[in-house]
Amino acid sequence: MFAPGIRQDGIRTLGTDDTSGWIWYSGQLLNEVLALRVPNMAGLRVLELGSGTGWLAIQLASRGARVTATDQVGASQRLLQNVFSQAPKIAANIEVHILDWTIPKRIEGSWDLIVASDTLYLQESYVPLLETILRHDAPKTILAYEQRKPYEEQVFSLLASQYGLYVSAYEELAINPSTHNLVYMITMEKMKL
Repeated sequence: MFAPGIRQDGIRTLGTDDTSGWIWYSGQLLNEVLALRVPNMAGLRVLELGSGTGWLAIQLASRGARVTATDQVGASQRLLQNVFSQAPKIAANIEVHILDWTIPKRIEGSWDLIVASDTLYLQESYVPLLETILRHDAPKTILAYEQRKPYEEQVFSLLASQYGLYVSAYEELAINPSTHNLVYMITMEKMKL
């Protein structure tokens, strides 16, 4: 399941915290679900928010998706190293962009899907995350996260609806064997007016 040459170290660097330095269990489960539900990703345009190590972007690109991997400036060096350590065919399917959700920046393009894993660990990031999702053109967003506070999904789902996103599916994926926390997947779509 792990791509060769992926560096994960959890080292804090300027402009980010140590969360971008690991391959998270929720990202692994999101990859498994997408592999089952969308086995042929050839040409699918995917925007990944909070790419961290780039592991999920690499997995999706290896199945033919055209991935735009994003993270904060402090995570970009590790992300770039990991992407460029892959076979040229995989690396050619990934673009890397710096994207800080607190800055109203839009990456040019449109996507079939936005994905993110383990981005719901701080409630203060919910609004910037939702605003970032809305700034980008994609009909569907899928977030996988490990529940650390029982009320997380209620607050996030309520905020999502206030921002014009409809939670079309809310699924319990598994229990993380290391932390014993539940892992969920939220599928959101933009509300039609």
